[in-house]
Parts: sequence; C-alpha cells; structure tokens
Amino acid sequence: KQKKLDSSGLNTSRFGVRGTEDLGGGLKAGFWLESQLNTDTGTADSSRFWGRRATVSLFGDFGEVRLGRYKTATKLHIEDFDPYSATGLGDVTTVFGNALGTGASTFSRADNMVSYETPKNLGGFYGAADIAAGEGNNTNKMQDVRLGYKNGPVHVSAAYSSTGVGTKYKVQSIAGSYDFSGIKPALMYTPSKAGSAEIKAVNAALAWSLGQGCLQTSYTGS
Repeated sequence: KQKKLDSSGLNTSRFGVRGTEDLGGGLKAGFWLESQLNTDTGTADSSRFWGRRATVSLFGDFGEVRLGRYKTATKLHIEDFDPYSATGLGDVTTVFGNALGTGASTFSRADNMVSYETPKNLGGFYGAADIAAGEGNNTNKMQDVRLGYKNGPVHVSAAYSSTGVGTKYKVQSIAGSYDFSGIKPALMYTPSKAGSAEIKAVNAALAWSLGQGCLQTSYTGS
C-alpha cells in the first residue's frame, strides 16, 4: 500500500518567460523559455531547467526561423489530431513513442534545433521543417518535415522524421479531421520503423465540444 502526492497527473505545470522586439521593416525577434514545475516538490525537469522550451526566433513575412530546444514538427502534427494532445491517459504516442530501442530522444522535443515555419497567410496551407545536431550524440541527430492544409472545418497534415545514424528511427504520419459544428472526428495513420522493427499505429478519435468543456474519445491499434 502506498500513499503519495503527485504533480501534473494530466499536463505538467509550467513556468516560463517570453518576449518579442519589433526590429522594424516587418521583422521581429523573440525568445521563449519554459520549464516544467513539480508543484509537490518545487523542482523542475530532472535533467535541465528550461526542459520544455528554450528558443530564440526571427519573424517576418517569410515566416519564422527558430533556434534552440522545442517540440518537433512531427510531434506537433500528432498533437493536432490526438484529442488528448499526446498527453495523459489517452496519449496516442504510448503505442509508438519508445524509439524502438534506438535510444533516440528527439521524437517529442529536440535540442540544438534549427526550425522553419511558413507564414500564416498561405490560404490554409502551411509547412515546417527541423534539423537538429547531435553534438556528440548521434542518436539525437534529427531531421523532419511537415506539410498541411487547415481551412474552415477541414484539416489534413502529413509529417516525416528521421533520427540518428546507421539504424535510424523513422516516423511517418498522415492524418485528417473534419469539424461538424463542434463534433470533430479524426483519423491518423503512423508507421514507425527502426531496422527490422516496425509499428503501424492507427488512431480513430472523436471530440465533441460541450460549452466550455469537451467530451473526447479515441482508439489506437497497431
């Protein structure tokens, strides 16, 4: 029998600072520092302080160029179609997020990353790409790309990531959703592979907006 007090049973509590500076001519610079906060002990991430995000960015008509540690484009793609945002009891990534024994830790977030996101005025089309340096750890070398379309009730997206050298951990995912005035079904197919090991995950989800709340359910099989 065990009695304990835990923090962040669903989403992690967080602490952060961020800001932007107008450089003129349509350019802006920004920074974002964000840490996990364990409210039961007062501690942060066990391995780093700004573990959730530590980035500097340059914004303009060309989109955004971002440097530092943040979520990968592939993880952001998956969060958009998992009604639980890849967090908590219904987290879809529990099926395929273990890097298949490669030791890669860049599926969710990556260090030393250079990222690009397209501007918001492309008629619903968008894209993003990341590249991360291993800096002494080849299992953390990563490249990924995402392309999508979101306009009105329609949202479709595809993403691909490759991590490491030699036996690479590769994740592909394609997904779509349609919002029927508050009732939104989504379907996502995510094969992941490392050498001969492979998982093909299919996720079917439904989110139903109810005033300020939301009823959501999903099924993931492989």
